[in-house]
Amino acid sequence: MKVTTERIPEAQIVLEVELDDERVAKSLNQAARRLSQRYRIPGFRKGKAPRAIVEQTLGADAVFEEAIERMIPNAYEQAIKDEGIEPIGPPEVENIDRDPFRFRARLPMPPEIDLGSYREIARVEEPVAVTDDDLADAVLEVRRRHAMLEPVERPVELNDRLKADVRAAIDGQQALDQPDAEFHVREGMVIGIPGVVDELVGLGLGEHTFTVDAPDDWDDEAVAGKTAVFTVTIKEIKKEILPDADDDLASEAGEFDTIDALRAKLREDLRTGKEERSREEHNEALVQAVLEGASIEFPPLLAQNEIEHMLHEVARSIGQDPRELVQSQDPKVIQMRERMREE
Repeated sequence: MKVTTERIPEAQIVLEVELDDERVAKSLNQAARRLSQRYRIPGFRKGKAPRAIVEQTLGADAVFEEAIERMIPNAYEQAIKDEGIEPIGPPEVENIDRDPFRFRARLPMPPEIDLGSYREIARVEEPVAVTDDDLADAVLEVRRRHAMLEPVERPVELNDRLKADVRAAIDGQQALDQPDAEFHVREGMVIGIPGVVDELVGLGLGEHTFTVDAPDDWDDEAVAGKTAVFTVTIKEIKKEILPDADDDLASEAGEFDTIDALRAKLREDLRTGKEERSREEHNEALVQAVLEGASIEFPPLLAQNEIEHMLHEVARSIGQDPRELVQSQDPKVIQMRERMREE
């Protein structure tokens, strides 16, 4: 048996196997015997008709087809064992010649990953620093968690806490509906879309209607660049009364004797958080740099298997037989397969 292999793109190997005449003749004789047992050959008992008679009666092609059903799998298994090849799926037999007998098959191999010159990638992790502004913001958050809320009868101001029904519509369709919502009116906060807080400041109790234009680059494409009509019914306005940043606040916030001890713990927590985020960003940058210089080849079989898996999921979600969807030649299904392949 002669075996040649050739590695080709997309993580595949082309295997060509040629069998000697003696082995082929033996396989053809065995195939003829099996056929003579399966079919009645006039003048011969089952399994006793010579190959020439079987070929004359049933046709040489029938004998050949019967032979290759076993001859090719057996030769293939021996070939990949002798060559030390470990494919990840069944072969795709592309060509079969009779004289001399040989066949050509395409084998899917494990994906090949080339990381490129990743050892040359060098990125320095940036040092972190906790600024006085960072600490001041952290202390402010502690003060806000321990703030008192006092009902007031005046227009809304920044940092007030409201109780309100908030509704919004875009193109006549309801986009937001939050009855009895409770929230602080903080500078820069987003309620559905940016800009709502600016409209709330200065309003009193009762129902109010106003419009806000969503940014053209807003994350939600269905909302980006459109005008939202808000209807807000303000039911309560409460003023936020912050405690002083003193030892009493430190004691109330935790087991701290002084405000300086609380600030020290906040600074430590801020530094730890920044260091963790810095490490994550550093690692993500390294991974991205490696990916940009890397290449991967995978056999079409893997892509096809993944597409079939995705089609099965789609079929189950719509209550359809997965096998029908996988085998469908509907143009829409074909287009769906192509989109999945590109992804």
